[in-house]
Amino acid sequence: MLYPRARVWILVPFLLFLPLRLPAWLVLGFWFVLQAFYSTGEAIAEAGTVAYLAHVAGFVAGMLLAWPLKPGTPPPPEPGGILFGRQTRRAW
Repeated sequence: MLYPRARVWILVPFLLFLPLRLPAWLVLGFWFVLQAFYSTGEAIAEAGTVAYLAHVAGFVAGMLLAWPLKPGTPPPPEPGGILFGRQTRRAW
């Protein structure tokens, strides 16, 4: 709701794991649809649906609570480069 065009890093399981940077609305939309589908109990045999339904309800509640905050929210900061390995450690 607050930053729909923000881009987030995700790990896609393709052979090993493939890091992709996708728009937040796409990632959250896919996650919401997946949780809603799982909450019906159709996808997973012998799995409880209460936890998945709690995720769906929490997502909707968060959206409704964030809606009034949207007009006064500053834009997100632009991320710097991603650092790997020893580059993440600062000099002493």
